[in-house]
Amino acid sequence: MIKKIILWGLILMFPLVSLAQKQKKQRAFVKFGTGVYWDIGLAGHIENFKDPVTGLTPKPVVRGRDVWFEAGIRLNDGLIISAKMLNVPLKRKYLDFIYKGQEYNYNIKNLTINLGYEFSLGKGHRIMPQIGFVYYRETTTKAAYDMAVNNGQITTFSPYIDKKVDDEDGFVIDLDYYYQFKSNLILGVRTSAIYVLGMEGISVTPIIGFKF
Repeated sequence: MIKKIILWGLILMFPLVSLAQKQKKQRAFVKFGTGVYWDIGLAGHIENFKDPVTGLTPKPVVRGRDVWFEAGIRLNDGLIISAKMLNVPLKRKYLDFIYKGQEYNYNIKNLTINLGYEFSLGKGHRIMPQIGFVYYRETTTKAAYDMAVNNGQITTFSPYIDKKVDDEDGFVIDLDYYYQFKSNLILGVRTSAIYVLGMEGISVTPIIGFKF
């Protein structure tokens, strides 16, 4: 998935670099980051997912590692437009008595179109807030089963792989702080919050980027 993000990032970057070279008042950039992601989507209503047999509830917060790539351009009026791709592989534990204690995989992928503005704090220090419209996709792959019970005895048990895809729209708020070197290399940190049907995730990642 990381290779796909880098590939799409390069595809996004080429037209922006070309445009920035033709119009000196505009400047393109690319940014990359990987860091800590907290999935908090179930935190406010974990009781709704309580298993009736085991009585277990899902963890309210799941921690993972995200990776993202962003490319954008600053317009003449200072407004910044960018596109970002993000991927987060995560794991949760089963709640039912058959697979109790084992883990299954789920994956979050985002595509975001952002509007932001960069503020100079002097001597190369920059801060950049931005808000984006996000296409949010969560894919869950887990072991499932059909089971029949007769007089307390399991008469049939048929396991299978259950894959579910949830597509939603929402918003993302990013806040970047970074230092811009004379070579136009930028190093810093980003804090992000994702809102879809509620607060879905929070992440903190280092930033590596370059302006053209």
